[in-house]
Amino acid sequence: VADLPSCGENCIQVNESTFETAVMQGKTDMLLEFYSPMCGACQAFGPKFHEIGKSLQPFQQLIQLARFDITEEDVPKSGQDAGFVVSVTPSLFLVRRNPLRVVPYQGSLSVNKVVKWIRKECQYDVKRRRASIRSIPVAA
Repeated sequence: VADLPSCGENCIQVNESTFETAVMQGKTDMLLEFYSPMCGACQAFGPKFHEIGKSLQPFQQLIQLARFDITEEDVPKSGQDAGFVVSVTPSLFLVRRNPLRVVPYQGSLSVNKVVKWIRKECQYDVKRRRASIRSIPVAA
């Protein structure tokens, strides 16, 4: 089984015991990947998730990246009730705050497509948050 690369400084590993605090009660928006280390598609997506993390690095005060190993633990009931239904891996979800909203990603797993999706979904108030996700660089 190949090691999946780290997704960067602004990425955390989430499990059943940390899910409620990190995901459900977190302070910032979150891009959450559900993966399996044994999944070939997850191994192929790992470097892309790392690149997405690098693209989002200037906006770490707005959005956190997280990963959940679905082979070792189950999504807690609070997560299932909120909309985290994982039928394939890798699966991406955007967690929006105020109010809590879970948005599943259903497009191509390319860096460009995922970043464009985040830009579309996250229309932050520039004055309130002091940064704009619209200025996230998108790969050519």
